[in-house]
Amino acid sequence: MHSETTHMERALVGTIKPRLLSIPDSVNYAATSRSTLYAEEKSGRIKFVKMGSSTRIEVSELDRWIDSKTGTQAQAA
Repeated sequence: MHSETTHMERALVGTIKPRLLSIPDSVNYAATSRSTLYAEEKSGRIKFVKMGSSTRIEVSELDRWIDSKTGTQAQAA
């Protein structure tokens, strides 16, 4: 039973999408630079989340920002 649970847990790890990304992961996700993210945060166009000593950005925040830059904002259903 224990080995089945461990196997199932490992299988789920690949399917869970994080809500928050580190700055380096955000740079990769948004295909932009670190300095651009910090400039956008300073101007109020992106919100950073402080968690202790680390800084994160919500994936939904990055998606919204990318959509605003590319003009592909999702239409309300």
